[in-house]
Amino acid sequence: MSEIVPGGRTAAELAALVAARDYAVQGQSPHTIRNYRIGWRHFAAYCAQMGWSACPADPKHVAAYIAGLAGRLKVGTIRLRLAAIADMHRKAGHEFNETHAAIRETRRGIERAHGEPPKQARAITLGDIAAMVGTCDDSPIGVRDRAMILLGFAGGFRRSELVALEIPDIEWRGAGLRCIVRRSKGDQGGRGEFVDIPYGKSIDTCPVRAVRRWLDMLRLSAGPLFRRLSVAGNLHGSRAMTGGTVGDRLAARAEMAGIDPVTAHGLRAGFVTTALGNGARGEDVMLHVRHKNISTTLRYYRRSGEIAESPAGKLGL
Repeated sequence: MSEIVPGGRTAAELAALVAARDYAVQGQSPHTIRNYRIGWRHFAAYCAQMGWSACPADPKHVAAYIAGLAGRLKVGTIRLRLAAIADMHRKAGHEFNETHAAIRETRRGIERAHGEPPKQARAITLGDIAAMVGTCDDSPIGVRDRAMILLGFAGGFRRSELVALEIPDIEWRGAGLRCIVRRSKGDQGGRGEFVDIPYGKSIDTCPVRAVRRWLDMLRLSAGPLFRRLSVAGNLHGSRAMTGGTVGDRLAARAEMAGIDPVTAHGLRAGFVTTALGNGARGEDVMLHVRHKNISTTLRYYRRSGEIAESPAGKLGL
């Protein structure tokens, strides 16, 4: 006979529910979980102040809530708050209709009144890359930064993907190396994707040689590929770099090189812009950066704005 636990459920039923909950949590990234938690707490506190039920919530109350956020928070943050409310309702077994007229029309009005064009990170150019790696000396920090910059650019990596790479995720091939991206923003299921990086034409900017040199210096077979180092350059026992650290190191190298500020997202935009500008097929670039459709890839393309680049020049007039 199954043991009965408090709440009237059997131990087996309780264990199954706990396991399902745990897997449901793992289906979302830590970043998403954190943002949803913040959003839900804010909405729940608002409803408590107004004397309303937060879950299940009346659509008119949700509309009033987001109307109160308009002008104070960015439109994208308000959308995230709605997603957090919907997520909590689903987990609690309640229906939540984001297309309800009260919510839909209020959201549209907010977007019309307060919507702004998305800010785009400046695409890092080949000149920027050469200038930044030119500041990297032969110290452990210099060798690591060189490998990180060149691999990040050549792979079109998101910074989360770059810092998640482990040493065993690098496979050496005759024409270069292959990176195994075990989980990414576009692969929450963890099926894994491959990114192939060929040898560069210049020794100074070759990502394959830079990674090889870094691994030769590490002399380790496991652990994070890119790790935080002390000022003294201690190579062992250190933790993986964070996405924020990647951004900080890029900013520092850009300042040392005397170029305009750059961001980690600029590595990815720089790869797409440079590859497409040099004649790479859009479909090939899309697959390399692990996008699901070409329209997403094209949003990363930053035209120089030169009249000579206009497609009208291809008409033969």
